Amino acid sequence: MKWSRPQNAPKPPLVSSSEAAGTCKPTQCQLASPPRSRRRSAGMEVDWCYERALGAASLEDLKERTGLEPVSLASAAAQLHPSSVADIPWSPLAFCTPNFVNAVNQAADESPTLNEYLRRVDALLLLPAPRAAKGSSKCGHSVLLLTDREGNALLDLLWRQQAGRGADSSSSKRVPLLASLSYAWAAQQQQSSAPVPLRLAAALVDSTKGSWAAGQLAQELQGGAFMGPLTSIQLFNGETTYSPPLQPGTHWSDIRQLAPLQALRELARGHATAAEELVSMRGKSVFWLQSQLDRTCNNARLGADD
Repeated sequence: MKWSRPQNAPKPPLVSSSEAAGTCKPTQCQLASPPRSRRRSAGMEVDWCYERALGAASLEDLKERTGLEPVSLASAAAQLHPSSVADIPWSPLAFCTPNFVNAVNQAADESPTLNEYLRRVDALLLLPAPRAAKGSSKCGHSVLLLTDREGNALLDLLWRQQAGRGADSSSSKRVPLLASLSYAWAAQQQQSSAPVPLRLAAALVDSTKGSWAAGQLAQELQGGAFMGPLTSIQLFNGETTYSPPLQPGTHWSDIRQLAPLQALRELARGHATAAEELVSMRGKSVFWLQSQLDRTCNNARLGADD
């Protein structure tokens, strides 16, 4: 028996030859959607002379010893979007290794952008200020951001040196100090009358008593010598809290007088949009509202202007 379509049945929709061939025109919604970002391969890290870095007396000395050409944090921030991030007065004493900045491979004709490929900030190399240049804003204690691989290489060298070193009382030697950002920040003097919350065992030397003693640079860190560059690095890492919790009920007018908040105010005040973008890049937007960073950037809006 031959099948026939009922007279009142709806007619099937017409299909054009292009649709049948799978080449139908995109819808308006599809036309408006942004293009998917191009996938990039991880960049190959370039080794440099880690051994010579451990004895560097300053950033310039490290460059001469290792041939490394550090990238200023301001230059790295200039590769971020929006462009207002570059308007933040980044510390001239904060630097990155080229490996830290070049996380992915990019074509020569591509404009560099780090937004989607920011390395996390963890390992730091803290360097002494040149003795003949004290007092200069561009020649003070400097900080170099390292990749995880670079930090591990330096840490391995430090442990091997300590294992082979006998009794040494040279704890006053000003040698570079390898530390994590969180530990370095917590080791600083937060309040003039409060004890340092964390004592670093970094730039270690074996004392004559058989215990570990921190070198002179660790003491300078605890005294706040690295406050400027570390504050810039904290902001670059999207941190929203710059002072540990104080006693309950402490007023914001008292908190904002602490050294870390004063340094943050000099850096980020008036740059709320850029600061919030940096927090968002790091996936920390949930911590922004009413944070110390938000309050510092928006003092006028919050009725706490100077």
